[in-house]
Amino acid sequence: MKKGIETYSDYDDAQVRWKLCIRKARGKFTLDEIVEAAREWEEDIYALVLKCLDGEWEETQGDYVELYRLSDMEKRGGSWVRQGDEYFCSHCGRKNIRTPFCPNCGYKMGG
Repeated sequence: MKKGIETYSDYDDAQVRWKLCIRKARGKFTLDEIVEAAREWEEDIYALVLKCLDGEWEETQGDYVELYRLSDMEKRGGSWVRQGDEYFCSHCGRKNIRTPFCPNCGYKMGG
């Protein structure tokens, strides 16, 4: 790994899962640097979440990214949900009590 790049795991309380954090002391990341750092940590399938909200970004020296492992997720409908979690709608991915139709989006469960 290149000098000045730090990789560590952390727990995301909001997402209720582990994340891989990569920090670069100076400059901005390239996609190749992110891929290399993640591979050196653990070869897996990761999702890079981009937070593109106005006023949510703090200007700091260097760069920082968070990656989430997709190997413990599965795609249902158009959403990624935690494996074995039967309480999420397969269409919108929102939390659901076991009903024939999703109370959030109206999608017919199981079909």
